[in-house]
Amino acid sequence: ELPNANDPLEPAPGTRPEITSVAQHYRIDINLLPPNIAAEGYTLPFTSALAGSKATLKSYTLEQLRDFPAIDAYITMSCISNYIGGDLIGTTQWTGVPMQTILADVGVPDHATHLKISAADGFDETVALDLIASDPRVMLCYAWEGQPLAVEHGFPLRIHIPNHYGMKQPKWITEFEFLAADQEGYWVRRGWDQQALVRT
Repeated sequence: ELPNANDPLEPAPGTRPEITSVAQHYRIDINLLPPNIAAEGYTLPFTSALAGSKATLKSYTLEQLRDFPAIDAYITMSCISNYIGGDLIGTTQWTGVPMQTILADVGVPDHATHLKISAADGFDETVALDLIASDPRVMLCYAWEGQPLAVEHGFPLRIHIPNHYGMKQPKWITEFEFLAADQEGYWVRRGWDQQALVRT
């Protein structure tokens, strides 16, 4: 049920639906076709090279991630290049695991300050561990509207980082790597905003 299901106000005729269907949710991809990752055999590694050579600290199958206590949230995401009244925006119910929960299970290595998020399409971005520690809404998502993520929307996993545009939130995640400093992500290296905070 929607958070405002009992609100007596009616949407104005011609406005967009309050909830965006998965089929209508916007997409911005860096390749012509989305990666098609098989659920069988998929594992998500958490790695680090802070102690010397790169090593896998822990890895998870999709089933193991789904065994963690899940959270649901209606989330509005928009593209940094969306214009006022544009259609590069959507609101959908997301389901996943709080990143705080996962990092507590993995154990954050000494001197780590950021996580590099790598994706199967060649995309990458970083997120500060302090941001994750301060916001329980940061979510590793595996379902939209109660169904596994569609291939075109990031199956098997994508991340939600509140108050940031979609360019900071990779889809098709294949690895998290602990870093000792921030790194420029895919779009930042191409001249886009380092913070990408949503402007109302």
